[in-house]
Amino acid sequence: MSSNLEKYIKEVSTGFQRNKGRASVYCFHPISYADLILNLITQFYNKHPDDQVFIIVDCYNTRKSILDRLCKENAVYNVKILSADYIKDNYKYTYKFIITVGINDNTALIKFLKDQAKFMLVILTKNLMNNEFTNSVRQWLPPIEITVSDASVRSDSIYLPVEEYRVGVSINSHDKELYDKCSEYIATSVSIFGELSNIEKCKYGDTVLNISSAEFRDNIAKQNGWSTTLDTSLDWSKQIDEVYNPNVLFERANNFYNITKQRRDLVTDNIAKIEAIIQICVDNEGKKILIVSKRGEFASTITKYINDVFKDNNKFKCGDYHDAIESTIAVDEYGVTQLTKGGKSKGKPKIIGSQAISTLNMKRFNSSMINVLSIKNSSSIKLEIAVDLVIFSSPFVDEIISFKTRFANIVFNSVPTITYKVYCIGTIENKQLTKQKESRLITVINDNENFIGYDETNGDIIL
Repeated sequence: MSSNLEKYIKEVSTGFQRNKGRASVYCFHPISYADLILNLITQFYNKHPDDQVFIIVDCYNTRKSILDRLCKENAVYNVKILSADYIKDNYKYTYKFIITVGINDNTALIKFLKDQAKFMLVILTKNLMNNEFTNSVRQWLPPIEITVSDASVRSDSIYLPVEEYRVGVSINSHDKELYDKCSEYIATSVSIFGELSNIEKCKYGDTVLNISSAEFRDNIAKQNGWSTTLDTSLDWSKQIDEVYNPNVLFERANNFYNITKQRRDLVTDNIAKIEAIIQICVDNEGKKILIVSKRGEFASTITKYINDVFKDNNKFKCGDYHDAIESTIAVDEYGVTQLTKGGKSKGKPKIIGSQAISTLNMKRFNSSMINVLSIKNSSSIKLEIAVDLVIFSSPFVDEIISFKTRFANIVFNSVPTITYKVYCIGTIENKQLTKQKESRLITVINDNENFIGYDETNGDIIL
């Protein structure tokens, strides 16, 4: 638990006691209301071991997150958790301590519950705009003053310790042959152009020196012995023309980045990684797993393989969250087909795109209908989930600290944060790993059994 989270919980506990066990408090993400509740009921049971705690929540997901946290600490004894929908105002609830979580706008419910218990804490999870509700709650249950901000807790969570497991895989002979051809083309191109900036200038010119692309290519050609009067009947002259002819330079400059992308995609999206990813899932059965890929196309491939492999036993169910998902027939989070309600297509199955599918899969993940979510590195930062571990399918995605910073709404359940990084042995992914800056926060655990030496002589430029 981070220092600011501990400070927040202590301030709530102190404020709750100061208000004689009847108060309200704001708890914004990433502050964990589950950790707060665990602390409060632990203190309560120390003084009232035979009394029950009644927790009323806004929805199933909130209930599950609290229940999971309490179960982990064996603290569910004498605790009852219900969604607000199940509360009946004609029933008397005889509990000494009542906690509400996420009941952010129901004045009648708070008013009803405040008279049902000696102690009550209202945990508000949104920055409310309804003044009537806010004023009523504050009048009945005074607000606890907090000095710790949600931003400080978020900063703490970003810089918690990390265990990074690195898993190397070998690409097949066909892919290795293609990889080597791409590498040879890239290395030769760099040798011809001298430096990467010259490739751009051969395509677009030198704006600083006001030289056109054609003139720039002519200059490189002439510097390397080419001329319009070159006698190509001679072998040496013919070789110069084949490499440094300005038209050849232009073609190579245009092809260069296509080849570098082809090589990068070959390793970031390599099918050899699928088996390793599935094995990581198997080794972590029962956990909520997030898989992060460089591209959405590979994220979809991972989802398909996982669902195909486990279609008979349902140990793992995977969903996509990115913009490369194919449109499909809409179903709700329980798998029921949705129909179009109006227009010419009324009564027909509704077709939805990647954004709607992603949102639905996020809900499924949060409700534990699926336990694996496959995203790409640049998926929407609106993603709001809690995970036990993260699998990065390539070193070409964000480092974990940057990833946590960008995806501020993802909660990482474990300390240290557990990550796996899958990479192709003997490729530019090895070199990308070596570029990772050393950090006292990250403990790297290498897959030494499969690791082979990295050959830096094959022109592995990271592009």
